[in-house]
Order: sequence, then C-alpha cells, then structure tokens
Amino acid sequence: MFQALHKFSSIIITLLIFLIFFPIISPYMAEFETKYLPVIKNIKVSPPTLHRDGISFYVNFDKIRQCEFIGLSWYDNNGTRLKLDFESSAKNTEETRPTGEWNVGPWFLHDVSSLEDTRAYTFHKCHPLWITISEFFINK
Repeated sequence: MFQALHKFSSIIITLLIFLIFFPIISPYMAEFETKYLPVIKNIKVSPPTLHRDGISFYVNFDKIRQCEFIGLSWYDNNGTRLKLDFESSAKNTEETRPTGEWNVGPWFLHDVSSLEDTRAYTFHKCHPLWITISEFFINK
C-alpha cells in the first residue's frame, strides 16, 4: 500500500513540476524548434515578373518535416502584411504537402514592384504544443 501511495505521489509531483515549468520553457522550445528543426529549407524564389498591381513568381523548396500547413505571411520593410495569392492557375495551390522537393507557383504578391525589402514566414502545425514558424524568405 505504501509503495502504491509513493508511486502516485511521485506522478503528481512530476506533473506539477511540468505544469509549473512548461509555460516558462515553451517559448524557448518553440524558438529552438524554429531554428534547428525547420519544416522547410533550401528556398529559392524565381526572379519576379512585374504586373500592373504587383508581381508574380515561382518558388522551389524542400519540405523536410511532415507538418500541417497553416499559412504563409509576406511583409514589407515596415512590417505591413502584404496580400499574397496562390494563383488559381497555379499547379500547386495552398495545401499541406508531403516531404520532398517542391516547385510551386505562380504566386502573386500585391502592391509591390519587387521582392526587395520584403520577408515571409510559414506557419505549420507539427504537434499540439505550438505553431512552428519558419523563415521562408528574407530580402533586405
């Protein structure tokens, strides 16, 4: 009986320690995952084609982890989010893809004349603890 009580109290104490420290360490764990375990890498963006109301371009990347795609956000140098369309004519539209090399596009970025001074991030759900953010494109 004493052993069962000791085992139960050990489980409760471990659970309490986890619940206390998880909120403290989880931001660091998410940052670690973003830096050392990215979902995508080797991103190459084609030279853009200029249009009246924005630019279009193609993208090549390697998806190295099987995670659910949530979204992609593109920003200008002021931190303003830009409108990005996965064009309806695109061979590969916004979707969760299996791992491997991908050539996608055309994508259309509104209200810009180049990719200069822009940045983009992808958001994936790899597990239930947090959203994984990957640096997709930075052009300073």
